[in-house]
Amino acid sequence: MLTPFDDYPIHQTPAPIAQPVSADPNHYDRYWFNGYDRDGEFFLGGAMGHYPNRGVIDAAFSVVHDGVEHSVFASGQMPTDRSTRIGPLRIEIVEPLRTVRYVVEDNEHGVTADVTFRARTEAIEEPRQQIVRNNVR
Repeated sequence: MLTPFDDYPIHQTPAPIAQPVSADPNHYDRYWFNGYDRDGEFFLGGAMGHYPNRGVIDAAFSVVHDGVEHSVFASGQMPTDRSTRIGPLRIEIVEPLRTVRYVVEDNEHGVTADVTFRARTEAIEEPRQQIVRNNVR
């Protein structure tokens, strides 16, 4: 299926952007964030994953304050345009590889947030990770 991103020159294969190269059902694209104060009294964590071979998007945001964790989770059918919004959770790319915003809108859990993460260094490409199953030597 074609998506609006197919109009951009970003293809890595001849297939449409919505079609991952891997048929592995565990293939994913994921965001993961955390932050804390220096004395460890406050912690926040956020994540969002797209699982195109499963057709699922999920996200979570947690805050730990005074030893109590407060969390919001959302999961649903992944939109074909790879939107970074599910339920009350959304991620915005403000400036690619420099500034990302994580927003938790009003919800039944009473947890809201508007957190902007700004890079302090240049982006670094991490080495690839590969899991090989049933590797016979």
